Amino acid sequence: MAIQRKNKFEDNVAELEKYEAEAQEKNAEVVKKITGKRGRPARQEERKALPTYIPMSLYEDFNKITTAYGISNNAAICQLIRDYVDSKRDML
Repeated sequence: MAIQRKNKFEDNVAELEKYEAEAQEKNAEVVKKITGKRGRPARQEERKALPTYIPMSLYEDFNKITTAYGISNNAAICQLIRDYVDSKRDML
């Protein structure tokens, strides 16, 4: 009889998702208290990490631009991907 071990990574991911859901609920409550309106419901969507390697000089320029616009690097990358997908959607 084989011993089945728990996958710690999956347990940690589940715990983080639980904390994220709780944080989103708290944020919705704060928005409701401040504005009297409910915030947008959070979409539970799977996420995908995209590892990439770029030259450091390109990253530094990218970081300066995102900082100047006041957005995070992740938000800028998501926007770039959305724009790319929208422009190529007719290929699907």
